[in-house]
Amino acid sequence: MRRPIIEDRKQQNPDIKPTESRWVVRYWTGSGYKRKRFKRRKDAEVFRDEYIREHDGTRTFDPDAGKDVFVSQLFADWIAVIEGGGGLKGEGAEPSTLNSYRTIYRNSIGPRWDRTALANITREGVSEWVTTMTAPDGKPATTDRKRKALGQFKRMLAFAVERGIVRVNPAEGVKAPPAATATPIRPLAPRQLMRLAAHSEEWGDLILFAGITGLRFGELAALRVQDIDTFDGVVVVTRAIGDDNGRRYVKTTKTGEERTVPLAPNAVQIATARARGKNADDLLFPASGGHWLHGSNFTNRVFRPLVADASVAVQRLQEALGVTELRRGRARFGEVTERAVRAYQDDNDLDVTGIADAATRAVLGLSDSEHPLVLRVGDEDFEPIGFHGLRHTAVSLAIQAGANVKAVQRFAGHASASMTLDVYAELFDDDLSTVAERLGTLFRREAPELAALE
Repeated sequence: MRRPIIEDRKQQNPDIKPTESRWVVRYWTGSGYKRKRFKRRKDAEVFRDEYIREHDGTRTFDPDAGKDVFVSQLFADWIAVIEGGGGLKGEGAEPSTLNSYRTIYRNSIGPRWDRTALANITREGVSEWVTTMTAPDGKPATTDRKRKALGQFKRMLAFAVERGIVRVNPAEGVKAPPAATATPIRPLAPRQLMRLAAHSEEWGDLILFAGITGLRFGELAALRVQDIDTFDGVVVVTRAIGDDNGRRYVKTTKTGEERTVPLAPNAVQIATARARGKNADDLLFPASGGHWLHGSNFTNRVFRPLVADASVAVQRLQEALGVTELRRGRARFGEVTERAVRAYQDDNDLDVTGIADAATRAVLGLSDSEHPLVLRVGDEDFEPIGFHGLRHTAVSLAIQAGANVKAVQRFAGHASASMTLDVYAELFDDDLSTVAERLGTLFRREAPELAALE
């Protein structure tokens, strides 16, 4: 018998209200799976138990089945069901997701369990495997690798229970190691974003567009002219480009839903310029030949070199001037640097502005003098970021502009507001430091007679 499974919808959607049906029993009818929803887990368990009692006689459990089925066969059956549309969403998984499952099995699960019969797997054995797990190079596995491998192994064994191969899941109850502390998000400031964009004549507009809209790279690569509404100032994100070992394909967005993202005026200008002379179905940001951009190629050949150059622009300026001025370990354009720039401009018959414009940087012999940017008081170097850092930058700018959690969730295309807080809580925490000041401003404006009490 394929045993019914109780699912908690709140794990996928933490925003489910108490009045909604949170618990789902997924059960087999002979021709496919059906689902029945309940508000209380107790009611879901009653339905599950009644179903088991009614259907136990249709297929008896074979206590020897687990002795003849090896983990390698279980994985093949499990991945085939997921690929064919037997997942929880009732549809086939993305090729990139399937590749991830296969990689985890090949590198972490298979080496230990491939030729092990399911009946011989014990909870103690699974726990020991997690503790002593190694990477393909023989080094101790990272916490992230352990968590992913254990999670997948649990799902595979739950599949075996569902198929009646084993009675219990021997991995159930084995705890994954605590997740590693997340790396703090370091979004770019507006002028740092502009500096990075200015370092590329060909792709600066895409970089700036990404840093304003927060679109994922796959979503940017899939954008067509028809997805941009310059009249209302929005972009409608309906699809993305996936990558299956170098083979690119069109897929849904990460959440499977389309979203509308507002465009700042400079983003509208970028979209308008990119759309000029193109047809509605043409890509907004095509690669050479009009094809889809390739994420890893763009990152390695374009983005990383640009970041490496732009992130230390102030440091290079200071080295050329023979001064040092730091803030939190990174070069900062402050009063010391400004005085040095003014002195250099005066000595070389340049306009004395204290601003390191292209002309000043050219005389200094700096390689970035060809870029249309200026360095001035307040500019700082930044820690190198990946392309996803532009998404963090866009969300940070939205929060600074006063967007609340729900607005940021829709803007970023997160599945839930709790996910937004999980990722960007520290940015909202910074915003909380100004709450008292804003409350004071509100009372002074709305009730000026209270000012005397301050």
